[in-house]
Amino acid sequence: MPPCARTCQQSHLQTLEPTAMQTLPTVGSQDMPGWGDDVNLTRYLRVVASFLLEQRIRDYEKLHGGCSFDPNTMCGQLPYSITACLYFIPPHRTKKIDLVLMAAVSQLVPIIPVIAKADCMTESELAQYRLEVQSMLQAPNKYTSGRNMPQLDVSVFQFSQAIVEGLAMRSLPLAVSCSRDVEPCSDPAFLHSIGLEGIDKPVQPVRHYKWGACYPLNRGHSDLIVLKRLLLGDRVDSLYAMLDDSYSRYVQFCSLYEENDRQLQLILQDVCQVGVPYLEYDNSVKARTALSSAKSAMTILADDNKMLAERLAAVEAENQECVEKLRRKHGSRSAISSKSGVPGC
Repeated sequence: MPPCARTCQQSHLQTLEPTAMQTLPTVGSQDMPGWGDDVNLTRYLRVVASFLLEQRIRDYEKLHGGCSFDPNTMCGQLPYSITACLYFIPPHRTKKIDLVLMAAVSQLVPIIPVIAKADCMTESELAQYRLEVQSMLQAPNKYTSGRNMPQLDVSVFQFSQAIVEGLAMRSLPLAVSCSRDVEPCSDPAFLHSIGLEGIDKPVQPVRHYKWGACYPLNRGHSDLIVLKRLLLGDRVDSLYAMLDDSYSRYVQFCSLYEENDRQLQLILQDVCQVGVPYLEYDNSVKARTALSSAKSAMTILADDNKMLAERLAAVEAENQECVEKLRRKHGSRSAISSKSGVPGC
């Protein structure tokens, strides 16, 4: 089973309006294996879906199965359930498998698609690619044609248009780049604009190339700061909307969990049925077809061998009968010859 990688958790202190209360929400991120980490893509989907469902069960047990609370009081009260899934899309081409996996996972949590932006993408290339991704997310079945295949529907979390426009975003999805390399940042205006003023020895991520440098916190280079503000920053309306959606999904899960007599595997099987028919890669299908053909050939060969064995047994029985007849015939002749011979003295 592919590992679920590592878990990293970060805490952020922020004022959540409209309550105007200082609170310390714990924001956890679970790094899941990429679909290229395991050639058995069905198993990969089961790992991810199992993890998401297990977190729902932990909240179900914590609340003793309660699901009739006031949604306003339950905002942020599901410490284990995954609120949303950031799905990083390759920078130049969205593959069929990306749509399949997003459709399967979005049955459990809303998807926030993020383009893993290449530093070499021009503005026109990025704008065109954004439109392409939007089109594929809105009509995934158009790009995943197949006979007798389940219909796909990608549940993308819809940020408020006012919030998106307030962050000077023309369109989604976000295009994000990042780096583990950092360098000092001493521009007060820039630090204030990204909410990092007052930090001792501030640094910012950077990617250096021969042709220049890419700064992920720079809006001209990446939408990283926009993603941060949407999820953890001053645009808390989007955070509240995600938490409300999470509780709504939790209520649905409780009903489904009890309908299935608290059998997680039954729910998991239904979730995976959306993606499994698409995830059986060609080699697996060919191998299964070859195995089926081999089994059929072996069955036919076994039947032929059985018929041949029966014929051989019949021939052997006929030969044995002929031998017995000859023995009896020659035996009677010998007896006659003995009687007609010279009498003893």
